[in-house]
Amino acid sequence: ERQLDRNSRNSSKPPSSDGYRKPVNLRSKGGKKGAPKGHPGTTLEFVADPDHIVVHKLTTCADCGHSLADATHKGFERRQEVDIPLPRSRTTEHRAETGCCAHCGRKQVAAFPPHIQASTQYGLGFAAWAAYFYAYHMIPVKRIADLFEDMTTYRPSEATVLSLLQTSYEVLEPI
Repeated sequence: ERQLDRNSRNSSKPPSSDGYRKPVNLRSKGGKKGAPKGHPGTTLEFVADPDHIVVHKLTTCADCGHSLADATHKGFERRQEVDIPLPRSRTTEHRAETGCCAHCGRKQVAAFPPHIQASTQYGLGFAAWAAYFYAYHMIPVKRIADLFEDMTTYRPSEATVLSLLQTSYEVLEPI
């Protein structure tokens, strides 16, 4: 009797040995659907002043196929799409003015900002993103370099990423 009552739920037998009997579902049906009461929820709201507006014009009647070029305009139905633009790197050229002193005749060069030290270099935005990816998301240095290449087409070396992280550390150390 004990052997006959064994199945995959109360023994080590595989489920395929249970035969054609359907297992009884002990869960009750129904229940409340959706968020619990009092949950504030989030809904994507319409923006009053969208960045771009695309008008989809009426061309032909969907029922009879005639042209709607002469139809009177009745209004619009609106739908909005919120999207993130593709990242784009921005290059800023710093130019230090040069000239000669009228008094002594020596050549003079205006000072660059203190953080501009090379003829071409990655900006502070790269350093901030590198620190964010490394410290918050724990992404390895090589993958951060790969990520920058995917996002901006510029691939800093791993040593450069480490240098950017060092710069971020020095700026944030007092905090």
